[in-house]
Amino acid sequence: MIARLAGVISYLVVATIVLGYLGVGGYRAGFLWLALVIPVVATALAWRLLRAVDTNAALWCVAVALIGITACAKLVDLAPESTTRLAQHLDGLNLPFFKTVRETRSGHGWCRPHCPRVERQYTVPTTAPRAAYFTVLLALRQHHLLDANERLPDVRTAGERVVTRTDRYTITVTAAPPTARIVLQSR
Repeated sequence: MIARLAGVISYLVVATIVLGYLGVGGYRAGFLWLALVIPVVATALAWRLLRAVDTNAALWCVAVALIGITACAKLVDLAPESTTRLAQHLDGLNLPFFKTVRETRSGHGWCRPHCPRVERQYTVPTTAPRAAYFTVLLALRQHHLLDANERLPDVRTAGERVVTRTDRYTITVTAAPPTARIVLQSR
C-alpha cells in the first residue's frame, strides 16, 4: 500500500512542478485545466490503486483531492497575469481626457522571453508633465496597482521614466504631453 500511495504522491508532485513551470495557472480558465489534471487524475489514480488494498480508499481519495485542489489554487495564485487581464486593469483606470492611441501586448505566461506585458500610449491634455504623471500614478493607486503606502514620485521633467515594482507587477510610466505611455508587466 505504501508503494501505491507513493506513486500517487509522486504524480501530484510531478504534475504540480510541470504545470507550474508551464504557467498553466495564468491561462484562460487556468484553474479548470489544473483541476482536471491534478486533483481529478490523482483522485482517480488513488481510487484505482487503493480500492482493492485498503478499506479506507475513499478517505485517501478525499485527502488526495484536497491536496490537489490546494496545489491548483497555489499555482493560479503564483502564475503571472495574462495580457488580457493586464489590459483589463488598464481599462479600469480613471484617466479623464486621456485617449488610447496604441496598445501593444507581448510576453507569455512562461515568462520566456519575458512575462506578459501591455503597453499603452495615450494622447493627453496639454498640461505640465507633473500633472500628467500625477494623474496616471494616482489612477494606478486608486486601482490598487500601486501600494497605497508608497509616496507618489514628484516628476517635473517631461519624458522621464518612472518605474515602480510591486510583488505582482512592474509599472513604467512616461509622460511628455501631449502623449503618455504606461507599461504594465506581470512578474
